[in-house]
Amino acid sequence: MLKSAANKPIIILGLFSLFSYVFVINGWVVDDAYITFRTVDNFLNGNGLTWNVFERVQTYTHPMWFFVLSLCQYLISDFYFSAIIPSYLFVLAAMGLAGYGLYRKDKNLTSAALLTILLLGCKAFVDYSSSGLENPLSYWLASLFLYFLLLHPSDTSTFSLRRISVFFLIASLAFFNRQDTILLYIPLLLYLLFLNIRQRPVTLPLIVFLSILPATVWFVFSFFYYGSPFPNTAYAKSFSSGLDLSYKINAGLQYGFSSLSQDPINHALIFGSFAWTLIRKDKPAVFMMLGVLLYYTYIITTAAAATHMGGRFFSVPFFISTLIFVYYCQHNIARLLTVVILVVVAMINPVSPFKTGTSWYHAPLQVAGPSHIDTKYYVQREGGALLEQFGKQNITHHPWYQNGSEFKQQPETVHIGGAYGGDAVGYFSFSAGSKKRIIDLAGLTDPLLARLPACIDYSKRVKSGHYRRSMPDGYAETIATLSNQITDESLREYYRILANVTRGPLFDVERIKQLLALTTGQYDHLIEAYVAHQTEKHGSYCSPPVGPLMVGPFTIQAAADIQTTTSIQIKTKDD
Repeated sequence: MLKSAANKPIIILGLFSLFSYVFVINGWVVDDAYITFRTVDNFLNGNGLTWNVFERVQTYTHPMWFFVLSLCQYLISDFYFSAIIPSYLFVLAAMGLAGYGLYRKDKNLTSAALLTILLLGCKAFVDYSSSGLENPLSYWLASLFLYFLLLHPSDTSTFSLRRISVFFLIASLAFFNRQDTILLYIPLLLYLLFLNIRQRPVTLPLIVFLSILPATVWFVFSFFYYGSPFPNTAYAKSFSSGLDLSYKINAGLQYGFSSLSQDPINHALIFGSFAWTLIRKDKPAVFMMLGVLLYYTYIITTAAAATHMGGRFFSVPFFISTLIFVYYCQHNIARLLTVVILVVVAMINPVSPFKTGTSWYHAPLQVAGPSHIDTKYYVQREGGALLEQFGKQNITHHPWYQNGSEFKQQPETVHIGGAYGGDAVGYFSFSAGSKKRIIDLAGLTDPLLARLPACIDYSKRVKSGHYRRSMPDGYAETIATLSNQITDESLREYYRILANVTRGPLFDVERIKQLLALTTGQYDHLIEAYVAHQTEKHGSYCSPPVGPLMVGPFTIQAAADIQTTTSIQIKTKDD
């Protein structure tokens, strides 16, 4: 049937319908996406690439996706669907291109159908086909890369300069979309350089330089504009968090085992595809799978401790591995066996994407572990589901969104913490509006707190990716007045420099000198001195702990040199 030309339109329509159905019932937008939406809103309203409008901080990890969202919001004027629509189109394009390449190779739709079924049965892939995060664009770039590597009708044993430039360009765009995904492509790119540098010692470096311009331009721009080449979240979750390596490994193992229980076939495909490429001695595919394994290692050792969204980081490696598996799986018996196993697993798996929205879907308890919450399930049941947006209980009725709307009507300008004083700042900060200043205790959106060590009690359950900081004395007053009120001398000096980098004139020579020194760690001794002072004063850096009295709307008493928060006004384009 799949080889019959007459049935091809029916088969394609069936696969398209199946994909659309699974996408719609699983569609959602997570709280974290609204952190990006707040910056998009500021950007489109003339407030620059800012989160709190008075300072330049890169609170998003996906610059390319950010600009896609900005364009869609400009055209659609609905943030929820400005994320959902491009997500649908990019995932459809990724699967369509991969399926087209497989069809050209096999001259029938069998492989394309197998790929579709395998991907739609993968919880991680389906969950993050929407969500408002950058995964759909990562799928598209990976599909494009693999199309030119394996599926394009040409000899994969030789690589022209044109094809090499295409590989480096796509990898550069992947970096522009999300920096850490470059790990997926590095082994193959290095292999291509090793293979060709002797024959092309002059032209190859030039071609590579031109091809990686998207990543280079953003890297330089981010460094100059924000004062940091990396997103602020990288400092908050990893660089400056002070997490123990043992904690990271433990979180990674929990994250991996949780994903294994939900997507056992796709984990098997990663290692099975690698073994298959070794057996076939297909060097390009081998190095592509080495990139997947490199990223897999990165997830377990680092990335898992930076997120509580179960399966998110595995979604792109799953996509790549599944495509490579289907590319090599040419035996009808193997294909049939794969489908049978997938059907059995989908029937048994309580969180199968096909069961979403039915009584058969049973998410694990939210307290099961710090790194593997079924985030989609909890967001969907609280009004974040795509299907809910057409009814009365849409995302604007989410408690966190409502809390932000309530704060928007209050006279206070500054709020400490996220919704209800918790860690969730996405829905809350977005609905609160750009005139409000939010102090994110987890540091995801705060340049100073992101650079302070996190306060973590390893004896208690820790929510991965949200590591609270102890509020420095005078910092709330500093944000309220936009004048440096920090009491500790060392930290006050550090913040003076940091504030000039994030708030000062972009082309000021002193600012440029400071951002170079800040990036190279020349002011780190001031942070170390502050930690030492706090430890000496309180017996522990994290004492007194962040408590309920330190969260919520913040008002300071009027004084000769301090204004009340109600008098602080932030100008926006709407004023």
